[in-house]
Amino acid sequence: MWFLSAFVLALVASSPDASAGQLTSQLQAAPEMVWLGLDFSRVRIFTPETFEDPEERVFWDPGGGLGDVVTRFKKPKDAWDQLIADWNAMAVNAHVEHIEEALQREILVDLPTPAGQTQRKGDVFFESVYDAKNTPVELNQTVIQEMVKKYKVKTKKGVGFVFVMDRFSAPDKEVCAWPTFFELEKKTIISTERLCEKPSGSGYRNYWFSIVPTYIKDMTKAIKKDDF
Repeated sequence: MWFLSAFVLALVASSPDASAGQLTSQLQAAPEMVWLGLDFSRVRIFTPETFEDPEERVFWDPGGGLGDVVTRFKKPKDAWDQLIADWNAMAVNAHVEHIEEALQREILVDLPTPAGQTQRKGDVFFESVYDAKNTPVELNQTVIQEMVKKYKVKTKKGVGFVFVMDRFSAPDKEVCAWPTFFELEKKTIISTERLCEKPSGSGYRNYWFSIVPTYIKDMTKAIKKDDF
């Protein structure tokens, strides 16, 4: 578990209030812990093709399965909006319970819309694969903090947990996100760190979503070892 330990130490080092083992205690002691979903507002997706006509983007099929996703829609942007809602539903239906088991506490679900905290909708974010290496990482802790400040949250006290999605890169076979914990009352970050994984799974949805269950699985293992 070398990678996990290194990641956890890096994550908690991003906050003066958290260290290995102490973050778990903070999450368990919070008045409420709230799952706020997956935020795709700033995600970048690099595809293996370029598209002059936005409608042509529906034919890209990374990881398999994108074709069957879009056949129900007349426009790619409609398919994208549905994918965001599907990914958020997958997290709630299949994975939030694992966080509850690890922390031994109830987790509230607070999604203002089926798209979670995603502010940007109606666009197709696919970009040329050739731009991936020339496109710097735009997200950092400062940007994440600005995004968190704008979140719509009903629960005012406790800790919020959100995945800010960073980029899906077909040429690098890499998906990156920022698992982020923040204090709800003032919306200040407790801890956040960029995490990248090799995507896996069959079908477009599972392929790029795989970073979420992978992180939650590693998180639960770290909590049991008092290393989170």
